[in-house]
Amino acid sequence: MQITFVVPGLLQAVTLWQKDFAFQAQAPYLLQLFGQAERQALGVQGLIPTLFQFAGVTGREIPFAYYRYLTEFGHAPSTPLLCADPVYLQTGIQEVVLHPQLPELNNEQQSALLNRLQPWLAEDGLSLIAQSPNHWYLSVPEQTQALPIQTTPLSQALGQGIYPLLADGNKRYWHRLGNELQMLLHQANVPQVNALWLWGVSSLPVAVLPKQNGVVMGHSLTAQTYATASQQTYQTVTQWSALDPQSDYVIVLEALQLPALTDDMQAWQSALNQYEQAWFAPALEAVNRGKAQISISACDGNLWQVQAPRRSWKFWQKPTVATWENLS
Repeated sequence: MQITFVVPGLLQAVTLWQKDFAFQAQAPYLLQLFGQAERQALGVQGLIPTLFQFAGVTGREIPFAYYRYLTEFGHAPSTPLLCADPVYLQTGIQEVVLHPQLPELNNEQQSALLNRLQPWLAEDGLSLIAQSPNHWYLSVPEQTQALPIQTTPLSQALGQGIYPLLADGNKRYWHRLGNELQMLLHQANVPQVNALWLWGVSSLPVAVLPKQNGVVMGHSLTAQTYATASQQTYQTVTQWSALDPQSDYVIVLEALQLPALTDDMQAWQSALNQYEQAWFAPALEAVNRGKAQISISACDGNLWQVQAPRRSWKFWQKPTVATWENLS
């Protein structure tokens, strides 16, 4: 059984917290797993690029809008499109930051925003498609505008200054479109949304990815979309005892990401405590007994391959335990 844990927010903030706040993160089982692991460079960072790297996708722009649309609607889109997700931008002294907490809209608010935006977009031959209040798509018929050539996944833009991350390619048009959308949203009386984040450019046709033999476990549309794209079974995250020893798993654990972005150390530690008991403690036991092969990625550009203890290891010897400083 091969298990790959994908845990965004696991390592990115903890060493800074130690330095600035004397924060002492507690994760004995996880640190022992890291202590037995070898680091491998992945060459990509962020949740979505990391997942799709496992499926062999190495291009700069992942057509995520296509796969997410397919996941939500059950059929492929008929036009090129982008994800156009409602977000809130905070204006600071030096930069504009995408708020790390995504807005949660109800159906009435979604309708109000769509009614405000659709007539204006139609003048450019564009339209918004929405299956749920928080995940939208911008349909771009091929004869209207050239699509951007590179965008930044929403999960990588959260909590970041937006200007280096805006769509690249046909910049003048797409930046003007984004600015005018902001002005219209400002007039819509839904204060928690003031912009749409455009990303995941999907021209047609989109190549079918090779089928991966395994199971993707998670609790988000992102994890489910990756399962759709890689033609794997998707299951919601449960617990170690529910795993089939004859299957391989990619387990996506995302509860650390928001507290890492907002410096909520208590919430981060609480979520990590749950992962320790539910996943990392049984994973350590399984790898040490030779029952599983374990890999861990914090979506920071590295994959850690956990090794079983050497046969020469004696029970009275202390296990190798990593430190947070060594993992950054």
